[in-house]
Amino acid sequence: MDNIYEIIKNEKRRKILVLLTKKEIKVGEIVKETKLSQPQVSMILKELRDLKLVECKVEGKERIYKINMIMLNSFIKIINEFIKKLGQVYDDEIIVRR
Repeated sequence: MDNIYEIIKNEKRRKILVLLTKKEIKVGEIVKETKLSQPQVSMILKELRDLKLVECKVEGKERIYKINMIMLNSFIKIINEFIKKLGQVYDDEIIVRR
């Protein structure tokens, strides 16, 4: 999951992830919606597949992508734990400053 932070910080990757949270979507639709080139979209989808954040199924000549909810939920859990720890750090800092 370490590489996931690099994926998330990129705006183009986030656009694709947001689209995939709404529905299963074909590569051509992702290109159209994001206004990215097909090679860019394919490269990003490969990165997301390698991280197991997205799943792909083939229907004829089309590839259809969707979010891997198990991995997304794992990522959300990590982020929530980070936010909780960050809040504790600020709480401790506030107490020390008083």
